[in-house]
Amino acid sequence: MGTEFRLIVESIDAVQAQAALDAAAQRLEALNASLSDYIATSELVRLSSAAGRGHWHLLQDDLWKVLSWGNELARQSQGAFDMTVGPLTRLWRVSRRRGKLPSPVRLTAAMDATGYRFLELDEARQRGRLLRPHMRLDLGGIAKGYAVDEALMTLRAHGILTALVDGGGDLRVMGRPRQHNGWRIEIDDLAGHQTKTPRHLTIENGAVATSGDLYQSIRLGEREFSHIIDPKTGLGLEFRRSVTVVAPTAMTADALASAISVLPVDASRALLTRHYPGCAAQILTHGAETGRLDKATLGEGPFAETLRHLYVE
Repeated sequence: MGTEFRLIVESIDAVQAQAALDAAAQRLEALNASLSDYIATSELVRLSSAAGRGHWHLLQDDLWKVLSWGNELARQSQGAFDMTVGPLTRLWRVSRRRGKLPSPVRLTAAMDATGYRFLELDEARQRGRLLRPHMRLDLGGIAKGYAVDEALMTLRAHGILTALVDGGGDLRVMGRPRQHNGWRIEIDDLAGHQTKTPRHLTIENGAVATSGDLYQSIRLGEREFSHIIDPKTGLGLEFRRSVTVVAPTAMTADALASAISVLPVDASRALLTRHYPGCAAQILTHGAETGRLDKATLGEGPFAETLRHLYVE
């Protein structure tokens, strides 16, 4: 999936630990073969390759779970989270590499091939299709989280009770390491706005994901853009934001962090309140005019309380 996975387990039985790690690695390999857009033969790429032809594709359980859950979040967020942004992702990568904005013609073509409403899923038969030509799925904001969850569940199935799984910065933990009250997770700040003390949170069971333009913002002409694409414009966001989400599962944290990176703060608060009451988010937004960070902590419950103490001036 274009990233590295790191697994840490605690066990008094080295044989059990190694067996669990081997099984989790095999599970990740299987998920990569299905969900990666870097592999030409993956199930995901085969589905994208048939876009606009009208053919239904039977979907294996993993891809079905990711697409059905992700499309529900797309509806809930009114398209702020959108797995069909593949054409826009490709175009934006080229624009960033060349150092200039895409032409109106190319941007319009990519926008025409984008839209979560054009991903059609048939729940009764567990199948899907892409309705418009040249559509391409991009699971960069959800598949890693799902893979982290599955790796952790595999470890648990092999008797591991204390573990951390890290998939490119998307984390999920269970249990607590010996002599500690949980797993201590350090969170990056927006580049150039480091706090006096490192930001960190401690959790025992749950998942953490951070999304933002820490290191990938780019200036094109007189405008500065994030690497995060706004599906409504087809271009990178023109404000700098870092979003940290704590949730029960890594897939939820991963996808919500992507959606909240795009949504206004009030809309993000409404999304959590209506659909994800057990989750919490902290949003740091760089004020272009003031030069300071504006902080908003959203959600209720233990996860939100943990995040309220995360940012220190």
